Amino acid sequence: MSSDRRVVVLVVPAAGTWAPPGRDPEAWRLALAEDTYEVLAALDRVDVAVAVAGGDDSAVAEVGALTWPGTPVYAVDAARPVLDAVEKAGPAAAVVAVSHDVPDLPGLLIGKLFRALSTADIAVTPAEDGSLAAIGVNRPTADWVSAASPTFDTTLFHTSSRLTRHLLAGGSFTQAAGIAGTRVRRRDWPSMPFRGGEIDDQGTGNDGGKHTGICIESLRAGRDAFGPQTDRPL
Repeated sequence: MSSDRRVVVLVVPAAGTWAPPGRDPEAWRLALAEDTYEVLAALDRVDVAVAVAGGDDSAVAEVGALTWPGTPVYAVDAARPVLDAVEKAGPAAAVVAVSHDVPDLPGLLIGKLFRALSTADIAVTPAEDGSLAAIGVNRPTADWVSAASPTFDTTLFHTSSRLTRHLLAGGSFTQAAGIAGTRVRRRDWPSMPFRGGEIDDQGTGNDGGKHTGICIESLRAGRDAFGPQTDRPL
């Protein structure tokens, strides 16, 4: 198998825990998962898989019914769903794990994560609530990333703190992390309108501020934590 293989893994919880008023959590979970999967399945030059966090055979089969024939669907450890999904994706140069609740995630941001992973151990797309919508991991997984064991509920602040400690321990900027975009996860109800502000490859936001140790290289959306918004829609 080619060493430059790139994989995108949709990570779906085994059971629904939340839904908007009047919606069934299970139906909401499956609807979000299916819509997000369709976004990923349309991407070019990547393999797509689906991981069910804490799922048994029945849960895996239920989610697998939403996918196209031939899509790998497998159970992963609910305690470390992202890294387990990455490890079970098979040989790859890099793997991006995507939360099931981001059906409006642009494919452009997936591409930006893979671009960041050409020089970084890990790359993330934050959600507006400070959690993570997507996590990219360079393979083989760096020891410090394994120790950090990020999940989608890991806050961006916590990720940045782990990164800072890694850098102080001797890690280089090119071995650190990248941030690609910000999305609203559908647990953040209601969703906010998306607006973007440019951030350059050196980690300088619209306000000119530097973000030590983090390579930020994409559009941001919603409430921008690193600089003022523009009126230009995404």
